[in-house]
Amino acid sequence: MSETSPAARSTGSLSMTSVKEFLKRPPPQALLAATAFLVLMMGAVAVSHELSLRSGRELILAVRPVDPREILMGHYVQLAYVAGDPRPLEDLIDADEAPQLRETLAGDGGWVWAVFDTRTSPAAELVEITLSAPASHDEGRIAVRVSAMMTEIYPDAAPPKDGEEITPPEPIPAITVRVGPDRYYADQTEAETLDAALRSGERSLSAILSVSKEGEASLRGLQAEGERIVPGWF
Repeated sequence: MSETSPAARSTGSLSMTSVKEFLKRPPPQALLAATAFLVLMMGAVAVSHELSLRSGRELILAVRPVDPREILMGHYVQLAYVAGDPRPLEDLIDADEAPQLRETLAGDGGWVWAVFDTRTSPAAELVEITLSAPASHDEGRIAVRVSAMMTEIYPDAAPPKDGEEITPPEPIPAITVRVGPDRYYADQTEAETLDAALRSGERSLSAILSVSKEGEASLRGLQAEGERIVPGWF
């Protein structure tokens, strides 16, 4: 009786393993169907996002460029909303709502509604902070759901009179809000144009937001000295 060589046994074992692995693989049709499904899902998400941008109310807010372009992170303009600067709490909230709002924003902050007056030019202004969505629908105002934190600001000290000691001013309770998306992505040419204009200080910049019925803000584009910079589909 002949004996199978170790090499033959090894080859046979590998062949059987390869056959088993091949049988476990899904058929090409299943792979194609799965790929097509993923592509359709991604397309549906993109279409849903664009429809949301088109149907929302437009809100224009003043912004400052922070870091106009970083090659390693892609071409984009990093934005800081002027409305996000600390503001005295008493200027933005109702006195009756102040205790509950302070409690909500204690520690790491919380979610509130920021109300903007759109009748100001060239950009809307933050005029109110409230814990609940405004009940009335005012065409001249848009409410945005934002995250907010309590902070403090220090007013400028009055110059001391002769012989008086300098007394540091007491801090004023303030609030800061995070309004919307803080990056606008652009192609290389557009990013370089924005970069040069913004660094020179020759052009002011505003963000064009689309605000949904739920108060969610999405970045639609930019506005520089009245010139709209938005993707072609708008």
